[in-house]
Amino acid sequence: MAARLRHQGLGRRFTLGFGGELDLGGLIDQQLEESVPDALLAEKAKQLRQRHPCLERRMRSAEVWGGSISSLLADATVVSLASPFTMHPHRSRVAGGGFKRDARRAHPLNVEVLLDAALDCAVLANDHALDYQEEGLADTLATLEIAGLKHAGAGEDGAAAARPAMLKVMGRNVAIFSVSAVGSGMRDAAGREMWAAAPGRGGIAHVDLHGDDAAVAAQLARLSEAVRVTKEASAVKIHLVVFSLCWAHRLEDAAAGAALDVPADVRAFARGLVDMCGASLVHGHGPSHALGCEVWHGAPILYSLGAVVSDACAGESRGAAAALRPDLSFFASVQFSGSNDVEYVELRPLCNRLLQLNPARGRDRKWLYDAMTKMSAELGGTRVVAAKDVLVLPVTTLPEYATPRPAPPRRPPPPRATGGRTAPYTALDEEEHARAAAAAAVFAPPSRPRQRPSARARTAPYTSSSRADYFGGDVELGLGSAAAKGWRPGQESPRSTPPVSPNWRAKEDRASRTFSTDPDEEVPLDELIRSLRV
Repeated sequence: MAARLRHQGLGRRFTLGFGGELDLGGLIDQQLEESVPDALLAEKAKQLRQRHPCLERRMRSAEVWGGSISSLLADATVVSLASPFTMHPHRSRVAGGGFKRDARRAHPLNVEVLLDAALDCAVLANDHALDYQEEGLADTLATLEIAGLKHAGAGEDGAAAARPAMLKVMGRNVAIFSVSAVGSGMRDAAGREMWAAAPGRGGIAHVDLHGDDAAVAAQLARLSEAVRVTKEASAVKIHLVVFSLCWAHRLEDAAAGAALDVPADVRAFARGLVDMCGASLVHGHGPSHALGCEVWHGAPILYSLGAVVSDACAGESRGAAAALRPDLSFFASVQFSGSNDVEYVELRPLCNRLLQLNPARGRDRKWLYDAMTKMSAELGGTRVVAAKDVLVLPVTTLPEYATPRPAPPRRPPPPRATGGRTAPYTALDEEEHARAAAAAAVFAPPSRPRQRPSARARTAPYTSSSRADYFGGDVELGLGSAAAKGWRPGQESPRSTPPVSPNWRAKEDRASRTFSTDPDEEVPLDELIRSLRV
């Protein structure tokens, strides 16, 4: 049994990946090969293509991810789906009268975008799940079921909406619960949120964070009971519990200067999920910009990672929205140990530009690093470490690549000049210089004086006739003159002289001709010819 569990991955380290809002609606849907019929969005997409000719051709589903696929690698990945997959034309009503203005939807065939990135789970408890009424939610659930993707946070009734998504990761069973504190703002006759799932009514798993302390504690107790019932009813052991919480809307609070601050009631509720519900991690989303993170009792709380895919950067943002950089986001890769404890969290910077997601570089990455470091420090002094191309949030350990290394020892500075002169040598310096000079003299190659070539060698090219004149004999036989060498008919003819290498240097003396292969040794030509006969 133990060997089987080890084979399945139990006891090994694994990673869970979490992204922010995944919004395929709007201009992204119009730019893909399949899109919902919307005349206003079609006109905006046409204007965008006129400004950017690179978008003239419609995108394929895989092109939405650009060069960011390597940044989304994990054993299991969870995102918040902010665009229902539906063709339903009617929008939902919201508080204040009228229909919802920022309703989002995407063509059901564009679910292939999620499959191209190998996503595993989509949480639906957010402020866009019922943008197109219950029919739109039903279409979304059916599309995800056909695509084989897990989902949580919404269903055809209250029990289905509260049911978690079960993921099998390296031999562990991970339960993903999803709840939302945001809805339509409208109440039914019983005083409940209109988008909240109830018996006989489809909707999302809704919680109210803005009540008194007793009401918030009651909701935490209800969620804790749901976790306990799920563990008891499950046929397999649940090793980890993760809560995904949608707690904020878009940029409405930016004008009030509170867009970069996490409300106190949200922080208290997220900490309650860790203490009362036993959550190993809290995945926050809702705002379209990144916010800080903290560690509470060994569990990381990610309040907002931004919009992982969105068309918010397609139009030129102005004012507070531009200052919050909705085009920048993070992807969180949570590293778990073999004993199911969180070791650290990698925050990988991403950038949405021209309807495509890519890793953030240069100034964008620096802006994200500075903002996350500052916002996390304000949340109880949480420290994040910049390492390589990621930010690291240490929980129990710090990875080796993020550990600061001591600086190498510095060499002593050279002697400073005194009065325009260098410092005088000491006796020790003279001894060192003497030893260095002696060693150089021993190991240095012997010096070879450079010899100036003769006038004939400088002016006349090397030919066979010049060689015959030089050696005084037949060039082909390599002989000297018959009179000089004493050769007689009937004697053995000497072998031909091989070509002279350019590295050999011939020296001629008035008294006797000699041939030298070494500048320090001269060999008579007769002896050289005899040695070549062997």
